[in-house]
Parts: sequence; structure tokens; C-alpha cells
Amino acid sequence: MSDDPRILREVVDRASALATSDALHSVFVGLSAREGDLSFPEFIAYCRAGLRMEDRIISLTRERTVLYLADIDETNATAVCERLRAEFERDFPTPTRMEVTLHRFSLTPENAPATVRSILTSIFPGPTSN
Repeated sequence: MSDDPRILREVVDRASALATSDALHSVFVGLSAREGDLSFPEFIAYCRAGLRMEDRIISLTRERTVLYLADIDETNATAVCERLRAEFERDFPTPTRMEVTLHRFSLTPENAPATVRSILTSIFPGPTSN
């Protein structure tokens, strides 16, 4: 299941405006899992239920999702992600630990306005070459 990609543009535009006008910090988190991971969509559904009203989850593909956390810094955003993952693993135990990759983009007054492209390339980096 994917969300309308225009939602992400609206969220980025709104977050950029708030960063510029109100000095509001926010964090975009890229959550990704292995292709075909059956627990990842369940984890995303769990996250949707565990966030504040001002936060958003935008599913791009079955294995890639953007989590927008408003009015928060990167340290606290990391704590939120760790809390959600720990609660999910406690409530829905599996024989192996769920493999989820997290990358963050902090939107601050200093780097606003941001673009969808700059955020996505930061939170979903391409494969590294050796």
C-alpha cells in the first residue's frame, strides 16, 4: 500500500514554512526494510497508531516509508523511533529481530526550505560502492 506522493510534498512544504516562520525543528525519518519483509507493514501500522496528531507517516512502497515528526530534534526523534520499535517487538515477538534501516533528515530554520528530493536522497541513500 502506498500513499499519494503529493502528501509528502505538502508535508515538506508545510514543515519548511514552519521552520522558516516559527523556527520549528522537525525530523523526517526514512524507514526501510528488506523486500518482502512481512512484518514491516505491520510495524508501520503500529507506528501510525502510536504517533501524535501532528506527526505523519507516508508510505512510498511496501518496504519504504517516511515518518515526519514535528517540533522535535534529531535526538528525540531517534528516541521515538527506538521506543516504537521496542514496543512493537515486545507486543509482537518474532523469532528474529525485525531488520529496519533508519536514516534521518533534520529540518531546521538554517536549512529550510527543503525539497522532497533533498529529503528523500538523504533518508534513502543509494547503495554504496566498494
